[in-house]
Amino acid sequence: MTMEYEFRVLDTQATVGFAACVPKGDVDLDAALAHLRACPMDDYMHVHALTLVQRLDDAALRNMLDLHGDDPLVSGLVRECVLGQPERARALGLDGPASEGELSASPLVELRAAARPGQDVHAAWGAIFRENKVAHAPMPTSAQAGLALPFSPEEIAAANEGFVSVTDIAAQRVKRARKGGGPSAEATAREAEGRLEAAGVAMSQQARHTDSLSPVGLVRQWKRRVTVRNGRLDYDLDGVFMSYGKGLTFDVAWASVVMEVVERYSSWVDVDGLALPDLAAGRDLVCARLSELRRDGRDALDPNALPVDAPYADEPLHWLPCDRPGGGTLLVPAQFVFLFCNLDEPSLFGGFGSTGLASGSTMAQARLGALLEVVERDAETVSTVAPERWFRIESRDRQVRELLENYRKRGLDVLFAECTSALGIPCYRAFATGPQGQVAKGASAGLCGAKAIVSAMLEVPYPFPFGPASLPGPAELPVVCIEDLPDHSTGSIEGDLRLVEQTLSASGREPLYADLMRRDLRYPVVRAIVPGLELLPDFDRSSRLSPRLFVGA
Repeated sequence: MTMEYEFRVLDTQATVGFAACVPKGDVDLDAALAHLRACPMDDYMHVHALTLVQRLDDAALRNMLDLHGDDPLVSGLVRECVLGQPERARALGLDGPASEGELSASPLVELRAAARPGQDVHAAWGAIFRENKVAHAPMPTSAQAGLALPFSPEEIAAANEGFVSVTDIAAQRVKRARKGGGPSAEATAREAEGRLEAAGVAMSQQARHTDSLSPVGLVRQWKRRVTVRNGRLDYDLDGVFMSYGKGLTFDVAWASVVMEVVERYSSWVDVDGLALPDLAAGRDLVCARLSELRRDGRDALDPNALPVDAPYADEPLHWLPCDRPGGGTLLVPAQFVFLFCNLDEPSLFGGFGSTGLASGSTMAQARLGALLEVVERDAETVSTVAPERWFRIESRDRQVRELLENYRKRGLDVLFAECTSALGIPCYRAFATGPQGQVAKGASAGLCGAKAIVSAMLEVPYPFPFGPASLPGPAELPVVCIEDLPDHSTGSIEGDLRLVEQTLSASGREPLYADLMRRDLRYPVVRAIVPGLELLPDFDRSSRLSPRLFVGA
């Protein structure tokens, strides 16, 4: 029987939505457990069952264990429920390690992540880094924190070895005169909107939103339905989604919101066995263990080359051929590609998110946007917040100058910090601190530092122009003119893409591209995957930290 799920937004903070895929109708715990016994790798249902278990008090949990404690599905759910709460786990008799049965009964990463050697230390440091990034708490030393470092001094010293800076690659190139950058923002928006309508994508009228520092913000709702028949899974998923656009002008914000719809719509796909009927590339999934692929002479990415939350242990996965910059393909786990991917397999990430997803008027534009987002997330992940690196900006551009003055008139003190990584591609963090001390931040990377820092500023989810004044930052901060920031751009999208690709490849981090162009839209959409770079600056107890975080600590 086909299970019906709906995408439901649980909470929205500024332009960031927190959502889940939940069963339609009233699916109680008994029904959820029955479904999971037939379809144990159903992420959506397992999360739903865990949510129901989390609502029970300890007496009810103890009763569950008394009645069904020999069922690893049940005991594993209770163990997941009290993970990170040692006193509750001890009281329930679950203070020991998870059994092999419990580990294999859950598609989620939490139990497998907790079983990794040293994960307690990684989780403790992750909480410290999270407070530094989210609340700007000072970073303690190992002695001050009372925590051992999760890496040896040798591992930390070697963490940034092998990186080649874009400056070194750019110095070998002759900078060409700038030329036109493709269609206008208005033309892009009209073309994309027309293709979405022709494909039957139901969209609302766009509306203004004022939840970011962008002078023009647009929001649009749209509907999507996908059908998945894969292994033991048989489900439909539908829902109403929100996309946001930002820009210094209306046309740029319009193109931004419509192209985000194209990007997100393309990253949810129907699955029919191993076939992907939506995709124009005509590539099917491959289901196999990594060892089986290599035995058969097929090139495939070791999932452990990415910062997975749960280590890959040669389980059967679904793989998708992805393109290499110089030609040829490499098989990559499909769960690294599609949004909210739920196939008949265990998950390796607690939440892969949208990092590396991008659309464009051309494939080069989509690939460049996708790579720069990966570079941004990596740079933000491995950097820390330190007030001595903060600054304010000014600009010789009239439009930017007037926007900065508008912020000042409304009592908004927007501060900035450079978080460029060893790749040398400019990356900046912008932030404003609300009246209660809450930090709203945005980040962006790009070959042109001025464009990157303005983009980071517009991403800050602080209400403007109708929000409250921010808390003032330190008075005597340096002021940087954005036009004086590094600019490595070549003058064309194709040239910029080659420069970023060459920088990554020279650093031993060759990018891969999943082609997500749909048959009905025919719009370039890609997911860029860069083994060896970090993905998410939002640490939780399952996160495995990189030694690069501790360089200079």
